[in-house]
Amino acid sequence: IPTANGLVVRAKSENTKYDAWDITEGMDFEVFGRVLKVWRSEDF
Repeated sequence: IPTANGLVVRAKSENTKYDAWDITEGMDFEVFGRVLKVWRSEDF
């Protein structure tokens, strides 16, 4: 997301029960993979 202070990368879920959060420099996390099917057997 472009802002006056630079680019902001936001993690967001399609599930509205989860709040979006900004990924900032210095955070320690890894992306393990991509979800291909969910419990309802929907293909993404």
